[in-house]
Amino acid sequence: MKKNALFALFAALCLLMTATTGCNKDDDSGNDQTAQVTGTYKGTYKEGAVGSTVTVNDVETTITRETDAKVKVNIKVFPGFAGVVFTADMTDGTNFTVPQFKLNDDDLKGTGRLESGTTLKIDLDKVNEAGAKVTFEGTKQ
Repeated sequence: MKKNALFALFAALCLLMTATTGCNKDDDSGNDQTAQVTGTYKGTYKEGAVGSTVTVNDVETTITRETDAKVKVNIKVFPGFAGVVFTADMTDGTNFTVPQFKLNDDDLKGTGRLESGTTLKIDLDKVNEAGAKVTFEGTKQ
């Protein structure tokens, strides 16, 4: 009796392992567009409108792969206290679009790009405040 129960348990475990490891994510096409942009960058963060901009230097930003065509961006303005975190959709290996997302009371959306393989530029517009922007420009570490 114990032998049959152990065999059934083993068979169930094998079936479970096959079912969970035998599939790719639907978003993984085998064409990873994130490889060039993923990494850590250090640079300048700016927020505000013309004539009233706050600038913070030595800001670290990390980009991590979520899928072959999506990245997570974390701009650590004041680590442990304030930052900007969002996901972005890759349009090719060096450019991405940022769908509208909420940061505190502001709705932001925009674009990002990697220039010359080392310089990251992110431009986010505040949707509900004309002329107001959030930008980051940094160098890959």
